[in-house]
Amino acid sequence: MLKRMVFMSITGIIFMSLLTGCSYVGKFFTETYYVKIEGQGTKERDAFQYTLKGFKENGEEKTIQFITNDDKPIKEGTYLKITADEDKGANKKTPDKISLINGYEEVKSEDVPEKIKEKLK
Repeated sequence: MLKRMVFMSITGIIFMSLLTGCSYVGKFFTETYYVKIEGQGTKERDAFQYTLKGFKENGEEKTIQFITNDDKPIKEGTYLKITADEDKGANKKTPDKISLINGYEEVKSEDVPEKIKEKLK
């Protein structure tokens, strides 16, 4: 009986670990781009759409198009770090453009690599 309980517990722990791990697999295949907000974006209902040039740390440039769910535009001159999966359907169809992002976060100017900051001026 004790062996059976130990076996079931270990099996449960392994199963839960696999489930948790699978939710993070996609994060290994994402790309990071840096953009600088220029202009106010285009207002669409309760959101704003932006089309900006973005750069990976290796200097590769892509057009990044995304929509925020905020009722106010992002302040002009703000740097954003955007994560996107290039293998998602919409992004595969347009290799020079990312239109489906995973998320974005505001970053300080000093956290943006210098060579990218130069390209975003």
